[in-house]
Amino acid sequence: MHCIIEWMDLHQGTAAWVQAVFSVLAIAGAYWIGKSQSRAALQSVEHAHRLVLAEKRKAILSIIEAAGVRTKAISDAFDLTSESEMLLQLYKIYDKTIIDAMVRALSSVPMYDVGSTAGILALQSLHDQVVFLGKSVEAFIAEGMSARARPVLIGNAKDRCACIQQHSAELAQALRTAVE
Repeated sequence: MHCIIEWMDLHQGTAAWVQAVFSVLAIAGAYWIGKSQSRAALQSVEHAHRLVLAEKRKAILSIIEAAGVRTKAISDAFDLTSESEMLLQLYKIYDKTIIDAMVRALSSVPMYDVGSTAGILALQSLHDQVVFLGKSVEAFIAEGMSARARPVLIGNAKDRCACIQQHSAELAQALRTAVE
């Protein structure tokens, strides 16, 4: 140790050079630490955003599944053999407020959370088909409907149910693809 001190005394500029080198290393180390912390923070924010978006898409899928359950019950009612059985079953399972609630739920889905053009188109079509289904069921239930009009309304309601199932599947696929 004594040798080092004597050598430093003989070379006065050495201490300044050592200090300069270590200062540069400290600055480089601080830069590296800051950069890695920044990268880690950005990755954390991106991960949190992906989790939030995935949860939103799961919520949209839940809305679609609920609409599918209601639509299946209506479709099953229209598959009964007699119109009186259809009406009886519809009175048990259908109310305009159910369709209105499905429409509100579908309307409240932010389009930008869907994540794809195909998904947005499916969501818009699904929304419209639920509205049309409600109108078809209401017309079928209405008093005074002619006997000739009822088969047309039954076919229309079944078509709306099929379209809802198709658009639900398309939207679900778009959401699942967007999550992956």
